[in-house]
Amino acid sequence: MEHHLKELPPDAFAALLAHHFAEINAIHPFREGNGRALQTFLEQLAGEEGYTLDFSKVERDKWNAAAKESFSGSPEAMGVIFQRILIPKSLRKKSK
Repeated sequence: MEHHLKELPPDAFAALLAHHFAEINAIHPFREGNGRALQTFLEQLAGEEGYTLDFSKVERDKWNAAAKESFSGSPEAMGVIFQRILIPKSLRKKSK
């Protein structure tokens, strides 16, 4: 991966996350559970770089449409979704 996705601004991180999502989604061997497993992986990857992914901001139909497009070689729609749900550490809500 591109320097292990280290020290990238949010827009570049989101675009590369979408690219890697598409690649991993295409090679994942199981149809059922693929999305959940991949989301968990992406959350961990984002967390390593100080980001949080808020999947609650994504409508299921838009996620599925973007995933289908990315599977066909066009990860741009997924990149837009990741830009919207990517929260830098500095903007996370502080819990009490």
